[in-house]
Amino acid sequence: MNGKGEGMKNINPSRVLRLLWQKKEITRIDLAQELGLHKSTITNIINDALAKGMVLETAAGQAGPQGGRRPIFLTINKGYGCAAGYEIQPSYRRLVVINLDGEILHEQVTPGHIDRDNLVPALSASLRSLSGRVKKLKTRLLGVGIGTSGIMNPDRGEIVQSIPLRVTAPLAVAAPLAAAVGAPVHVDNDANCCAWGELIFHKNLHLENFLSVLIEIREDEIEHKAPGGLAVGLGIVIGGKVHYGSTFSAGEFRSAFSRQTDVSQFSLPPKELLKLNSDPIVFSRFTDELSENIALLVNTLNVSHVFLSTFNVAFKDRLLPALREKIEEKFPYTVERTCRIAFSSFGEKAVAYGAAGYILERLFAHPEIPGPAATGEPETAESATTV
Repeated sequence: MNGKGEGMKNINPSRVLRLLWQKKEITRIDLAQELGLHKSTITNIINDALAKGMVLETAAGQAGPQGGRRPIFLTINKGYGCAAGYEIQPSYRRLVVINLDGEILHEQVTPGHIDRDNLVPALSASLRSLSGRVKKLKTRLLGVGIGTSGIMNPDRGEIVQSIPLRVTAPLAVAAPLAAAVGAPVHVDNDANCCAWGELIFHKNLHLENFLSVLIEIREDEIEHKAPGGLAVGLGIVIGGKVHYGSTFSAGEFRSAFSRQTDVSQFSLPPKELLKLNSDPIVFSRFTDELSENIALLVNTLNVSHVFLSTFNVAFKDRLLPALREKIEEKFPYTVERTCRIAFSSFGEKAVAYGAAGYILERLFAHPEIPGPAATGEPETAESATTV
């Protein structure tokens, strides 16, 4: 039978475990009240999750004013499993492994040329090595997220096109890697991964509408990126969801001031872009142009936050003031509004961290809970270790 009752049966575990993940610690009674579910439904779902090691019972709370049993708090077992996230660049790959609480268990940067020809073999070898490390933690790999520049089709697990990786026709990535590692694999644009990281791990901000701006300046990658080693991408979140567009190209950026003959994303000549880190005048022109473009989107979409992901230290003192000024300058009304501008707290790990975070997002949206790991019992909240 596949009716409405069966659908609700599948939805309820998702709602319960997701709320428990978001709240960190909560009682069965509070779960039932917040979700509007019967206590017996909560009991059945939690008992199953406890038996499989995904949920733990923690210390008892205080008894009520009338006495009686003290409530038992529940928490997600952060050591139940882990998620891996990769940032793929033409000259290196960055790996971040996190537990269910977002804590980093392992991180690694591996130099080496990567393009369409060796991407899948290189990642397959890396994932085989990662599997051994995960076994030592006595946990399980719940999935792998991959973020890189270009147009991705997450539904098909393909890189549609990527200028840095020289991908000109759809390249299947998720399927062969999933077969190699034995876990789900998700492929996404790097700026979208940054947006996922902010959305998932800043739940206390209740983010609904925001922009995530990824700025990369690497002069040693001129042959793979735009001249000057400069690349800018946008992650757009509307209504609490990353916006992909009808052909998955939402967020692909090109300045409104650039011309068809410009080979970069900006109107600045390539020779000037090469001086971005050394010439204050060029840097000022760049920040002005970028700020004009971002201000247009901020005011048009009425977003509440702008997160900047970059590890170029010059931006921290000079880009924020320019962006704030342009946002105010380009808005014609006097109504009160707020747009908070901040640098990503994940720093240079923003892409890889967000790619791993997406795996957790999907886990708690559609949980299929396997039993204890074959390598041993999952780590408890107290015994989880950092590598």
